[in-house]
Amino acid sequence: MTATFFYLSLCLGLLGGLMLPVAGFAISIGDDILAREFILLSGLTGFIAGGVFFSLRGRVSRPGNAQGFVLCVLCWTILPVIAAIPISHGAQVSFIDGLFEAMSGFTTTGATIFRSLDPLPQPLVLWRAILQWYGGFLTLMGILLILSPAGVGGIPTRQLGLGDKRGIQDPRSVMAIATQIAWAYSLATLLIIWMLIVSGLPGFDAFCLALSGISNGGFMPRDGTLEIYGSASAELILMVAMLFGATSIFWHRMLYNLNGQHLLEHRESYYVVGLSLLIGFIYAVSFFRLAGGSAVLEPIDALREGFLTSISIITTTGYEARSAGSTVLPILLVLPLLFIGGSIFSTSGGMSMYRLGAMLVQAGREVARLVYPHSIRGSKFGSQHYDIQLMKAIWSYFLIAVLTVSVFSALLGLLGMSFEPSLTATITMFTNAGPFYATGWSEGQDWPHLSELHPVQKLTLLLTMLAGRLDVIVLFGAVNLTFWRQ
Repeated sequence: MTATFFYLSLCLGLLGGLMLPVAGFAISIGDDILAREFILLSGLTGFIAGGVFFSLRGRVSRPGNAQGFVLCVLCWTILPVIAAIPISHGAQVSFIDGLFEAMSGFTTTGATIFRSLDPLPQPLVLWRAILQWYGGFLTLMGILLILSPAGVGGIPTRQLGLGDKRGIQDPRSVMAIATQIAWAYSLATLLIIWMLIVSGLPGFDAFCLALSGISNGGFMPRDGTLEIYGSASAELILMVAMLFGATSIFWHRMLYNLNGQHLLEHRESYYVVGLSLLIGFIYAVSFFRLAGGSAVLEPIDALREGFLTSISIITTTGYEARSAGSTVLPILLVLPLLFIGGSIFSTSGGMSMYRLGAMLVQAGREVARLVYPHSIRGSKFGSQHYDIQLMKAIWSYFLIAVLTVSVFSALLGLLGMSFEPSLTATITMFTNAGPFYATGWSEGQDWPHLSELHPVQKLTLLLTMLAGRLDVIVLFGAVNLTFWRQ
């Protein structure tokens, strides 16, 4: 377990470091109480992380897959608990509510227990955005260094120059990959912040929206939807930010290097963009028809709002161009789109286009065998070849994901929630698309706000967020009895 605690100390130390900008912001606006709390918590977190780091430096053993899974579970449980402390105290809510908000941010889910952000201190609004940004970064690191080398859920192990199959077994490789991802992630975030400010958004809002958009988180810095800013250019910029976060980092690398051959072979990110455009056009037509014509809503505005809504759904972000805009299409269409999600090597939630493509390829092969039972056909989705072991892993993930959603949804029902809100809450939390739970699917009394839920129901949704972000199979690997017996 040496490597597990070594890398956990790095993640913990970075979390403590991210508290300092929030403390500085709190001081700048005169909130000395929150500033002291963030400084003290940052110092305590840094002290513990530093002690573990320096005591284990140079003694890192070669971990197996199970230790990597344990590291993932520890990061996504311990870090939100620490991050929840200032939220609970600063917002004067129960610790379970603070933990719900911190877990929602850290898993880039975006669901909130606050009915209004107006009473919430601005440093906490900033802290929520930073948590989403940090959670998106750790998501990419976890996929590259733990999930992909282990082949969790059929994730491909080909890394295109971003490391190798050793994963977290080689500290030098870990630092090299972390540096590459951190630079690209940070530079893209800074560029989006600058563009949003140029588009006319206030600096604080631009900063929070950029951190939330690129991580596909969905937290808003103030009440309402994006229409409160009245900036079409800002909406276009956020569309690009969401797509950047939800498309494969390997595709970004191909675009940067102008690698024509790999760009043509890579299919997953193109399907993410293509499906977003298709659903966006359907939303645009629906908005235009509901408006009654161009006298109320210009066609170009309908297209912009439609594409923003669609991209937000496909990327599991949760932004909306208008209040309850996503409800224009039936919930039975939106929930499967959320379940699919974006690319596999990205910050978006859901099953991913890659796994869906694999399942469709295999389904096509099986249908073809009914006509030509002795034919030999290749299994290929773009540049990725599928074999029987990979397909077993993908179908296993799909089955476990469906069972997880079913079990948690049934549990919410047993705790007093009716069927439709319990299923919607479970799917939106599992796919890390929390804002879509509260978009106005029903105005009846049986659709409770998240703040009204029983603490046990909130804990259930916490576990659902965690299961969705960790690809669910990681949880089973972390509790493997054989590993703990040894």
